[in-house]
Amino acid sequence: MAAPPRVLVVGGGLAGLLITAMLEKRAGWKAVVWSAPDAQHPAASLVAAGMFNPVSFRRLLPVWAAEAHMDLAAETYKWLEGHLGVSLWHDRPLFKKFPNQDYANLWHDRLNSSHPVSGWIESESWRAVGSQVKTAFGGGWVPRAGYVDLKNLISAFRDKLTAEQRWEERIWFLEDGLPTGFDWVVDARGVGAKPDLADFGLDVRPNHGEVLTLRPEDSQDWPKVILNNKKWLLPLADGEHYRLGATYRWDLSMPSEHDLARDELCSAMSEILPSAHLQSSVVSHNSGVRPASPDRRPMVGRPDAEGRPWYYVINGLGTRGVLVGPRAAMEFCSTYVEKTQADVHAELVCQRFRTFRAG
Repeated sequence: MAAPPRVLVVGGGLAGLLITAMLEKRAGWKAVVWSAPDAQHPAASLVAAGMFNPVSFRRLLPVWAAEAHMDLAAETYKWLEGHLGVSLWHDRPLFKKFPNQDYANLWHDRLNSSHPVSGWIESESWRAVGSQVKTAFGGGWVPRAGYVDLKNLISAFRDKLTAEQRWEERIWFLEDGLPTGFDWVVDARGVGAKPDLADFGLDVRPNHGEVLTLRPEDSQDWPKVILNNKKWLLPLADGEHYRLGATYRWDLSMPSEHDLARDELCSAMSEILPSAHLQSSVVSHNSGVRPASPDRRPMVGRPDAEGRPWYYVINGLGTRGVLVGPRAAMEFCSTYVEKTQADVHAELVCQRFRTFRAG
């Protein structure tokens, strides 16, 4: 049997680590990771809260391929917990505040019909949310929600790869070509890959977001579920801290924190927690730039199979990266790794997986 290709993954954020993990989990391949220094090119994954939720609240629909994404995400992160020896997956039911009576009616219509979202939502009647929560029109529940501890994941994975001499702080661009000693490059640089991918007609759109970390003095009185009121408030596993997010801006391409964003986040949550001292509880204010795609589908494949057959891409995981990332990495392995092992050639050009386009 031929030896597997020597794989270099460029990018140490969520996309790069999921590809690295999936290559090892499914094929036993030991990829090397090059990651730009955080001070120069901070990964958006280090800032993200890692929240997952199978419901899109704007139109009250299940997210794209919700069941497949939820099942594979749970399997992947729980495998990583055992692989790395850290706690990552945290279930937290989500309470959605109804903004008006029309939305309340829509929620109950969806719930009491065979609508696809009905299997993901519940009424507010059976679960207490806490006396501090105020809603004029009521609210509803999404039981299967929560978060993945991305800081823990990235730190533990970097430590493991460093110990195995498979991690290096190093910057790479497409013009550098195929590095000596490798057969494949998997580009998972997020927004850092935008100029290179634009040459192939792939549009990586920087989506700037800001998140607050809070430590309230009266944390024992705050809700222990996720609250959603245009923004979200997420209780962390330590029982003392909360994450409050997030903002969305398309006009900023570098991380930066703004007082107006802090005010926007606190104002939205004060409508549902009017007695909470949100501003005085803030202990940190962070920002990152998410890599998004125009149609919110991940970019996975070989954009230049004839000219650069060694060059592969995973990008554009966007705001739901925790949820869609494992499936993107799995589809990469299914299309390229397993076909390679069976001596079957993959498609010459596969800018986007058909399964993703059809979603």
